[in-house]
Amino acid sequence: AIDRRELGRSGPSPEQISYELMAADVLALAIHLGLSKVAIVGSSDGGTTALTIAIEKPDFVDQLVLLGASYSLDAYSEEMLSFIRTYEWDGSMKRDVYPGMMIEHYLKGHDTLEGFGELLKEMSVMWTTTPNYTAGDLQQVEARTLVINGDRQDTRLEHAVALFRGIPNAQLFVVPGGTHYSLQKQPETINRALMTFLAPK
Repeated sequence: AIDRRELGRSGPSPEQISYELMAADVLALAIHLGLSKVAIVGSSDGGTTALTIAIEKPDFVDQLVLLGASYSLDAYSEEMLSFIRTYEWDGSMKRDVYPGMMIEHYLKGHDTLEGFGELLKEMSVMWTTTPNYTAGDLQQVEARTLVINGDRQDTRLEHAVALFRGIPNAQLFVVPGGTHYSLQKQPETINRALMTFLAPK
């Protein structure tokens, strides 16, 4: 598993964070490891990063699992986008509200939360301006794909259905009562779906 740049144990970066930049990091690591074909499981930003790789390098991805991923800003309401654009972190450590587990991930590689507010602002720029893929772009994905979305998730269910329909060889799994934190709150359900999908055919 990868700690993406600027979170977890990965170090800081002077560049504005983007899905394209994170995708390039994953590709560079895979090439360094001598891999020519990969299965990628990505949740939230990791899902959108995985989708970016599958669109830009379709012959590199064999299987793709997208949990709560988005391909365009249509995934979110204007109210949510406006909230993220104007949000000012107040130092709250609550796990189940925004920015939630990002704080825990940050503390894996930092002794204090100094700098976290600035990182959150940088992330907000990415979240409110990208991704901007189209239905035509989704057609470029060659990987066998599983789209997972909770029926109570902040990523609109309609968007997940459009993602599923747009990728040529895709399946859709809707998590009953699922939210953005389904991976943590319903691990048995998610892992069963993952292992079933990824099992050798």
